[in-house]
Amino acid sequence: KLNPTPLGALPPAEIEKDYRFWDDYSRKLLTDPRFRLDDMAVLNFGKLALWHADLYRYRHLDKEEEHWLKLSLTLCPQLPDAVNDMTRLLVRQQRYDEAVSVAQTAVDTDPANDQFPKMVEALKAAKLFGQRETELRAELAKSPYDVHLNLDLAALLQDEGKYTELYDRLRSTAGLTNWSHEDMADVIQYYVDKAHNPDAAIAFLEARAQIDPKASQMIYYLAGLHASLNHRDEAIKYLTQAAQYGGTNALISAGIDPKFQYMHDDPRFQALMNMQSTTNLSATNTPAAAKPKPLKK
Repeated sequence: KLNPTPLGALPPAEIEKDYRFWDDYSRKLLTDPRFRLDDMAVLNFGKLALWHADLYRYRHLDKEEEHWLKLSLTLCPQLPDAVNDMTRLLVRQQRYDEAVSVAQTAVDTDPANDQFPKMVEALKAAKLFGQRETELRAELAKSPYDVHLNLDLAALLQDEGKYTELYDRLRSTAGLTNWSHEDMADVIQYYVDKAHNPDAAIAFLEARAQIDPKASQMIYYLAGLHASLNHRDEAIKYLTQAAQYGGTNALISAGIDPKFQYMHDDPRFQALMNMQSTTNLSATNTPAAAKPKPLKK
């Protein structure tokens, strides 16, 4: 039913009515021998149940969403969207074996679909990731300030594609006090060169920049990452900060650094370049070489 104003919550009586109708109607379908012979009926009633599951997912009613997803899969076990949604819900609840079973049933029902076997393998891998994540979180509960444990969990979150939690983890880990330059360099190298996720490196470096705003080499590298992604405002902000504490060499380097190629037409960048050629900035803490030193010692 469409209401003229949004409902704050679904009325319990309406949910109960929905249960009664669909449980009864699905029993009638499944006990009718003609149902399985009609491919369009199987598909369409499976989709109708799936759309009900979507309604409850929107309302964050996991119990009801699962009920209608089960109905959808009972009516049409190989319906791809229902298989995807059901396995996603089960993985979110760390019910990995059940998720694998749902995907395997889809394989058995529709062997011509080459996506279902891949899903089975991905879910088995997710189970291993989930077990390792549980172990790491238990270790971190005992040693929350252990840098390497935090980074191990961050790497696992990267592999799992949990990027929001990954960035939050990196920001909180950046605030720990027991960092070495070598450890910091390894973090940046991993997320830029290996994981190809510069946003993760940026999340880490921005948190470090708040703690150590005069670390010109690190700030310069942060500016370069933003510039390489064409984040102009952030690149100018951190390049200015690097020049403030690192002297003219930061600006000289930016002028020839490929990471800043998208910035050359920006008037603010041009003004900074003019500044380094016409003004002698303070030489205090100026790096010896034109190219900033790597973070690693």
